[in-house]
Amino acid sequence: MAVTELTNFEPAERERQGAALAHASGIFFPVLGPLAVFFAAGKSRYVRYHALHSFVGMLLLNIVLFTLGAISIAYSLAGLWEQYQNDFKDFSIWPILLKSVVVWIVFGLIGLVNTVVNVVQAYRAYRGNWPGKSVTTAIVNRFLGKP
Repeated sequence: MAVTELTNFEPAERERQGAALAHASGIFFPVLGPLAVFFAAGKSRYVRYHALHSFVGMLLLNIVLFTLGAISIAYSLAGLWEQYQNDFKDFSIWPILLKSVVVWIVFGLIGLVNTVVNVVQAYRAYRGNWPGKSVTTAIVNRFLGKP
């Protein structure tokens, strides 16, 4: 089925609810929520597409968060190693606390943006809309073999 045929498709009420649930479940149960909806969707292409879209989005978000966390930890360990090499002569806790606060604020903002995006996607899915053009949509379409 071509993408143009899919976009002209009008999903039933239960399908729209399931698709909205796939996005909303990502707020409370990242990765596992959309995956559970995907397997519970049965043969509904609309619900499965939205669930896969939400799952891939959550997976990408977790990869970004893991990478940022790894960079933060590596930076902290490098700083501590440098202090160790100098016998902690110029050691101050304030740069560590400042970096930690900045990292937690960035993680909080990413979480807030993720929540808003999931709510908007759930609303759009409930309205019967297919996901718009994005990196996640391109990955899902490539995975499903759609142009």
